[in-house]
Amino acid sequence: MLYDVIKRDGRKVKFDHSKIFNAIARSAKDDNIEVNVEEIAISVEDRIKDMYQSEISVEQIQDLIEDTLVDLKLEAIK
Repeated sequence: MLYDVIKRDGRKVKFDHSKIFNAIARSAKDDNIEVNVEEIAISVEDRIKDMYQSEISVEQIQDLIEDTLVDLKLEAIK
């Protein structure tokens, strides 16, 4: 994905798939839930592609992760 991510301090960095993957994996581990982390990460990335053109904020990514988890009935790992 060729997106810029706007950090909380306003800096722009290149999109990094591993950050979404790691955030989902940490949440699942903390809550002792077995999930297909890669599948969830891909779902989040698909939503980003559908909704945003070239940049997205960290907060928007977090919201999309939560929405994806709810849609997949995994709200316990938000």
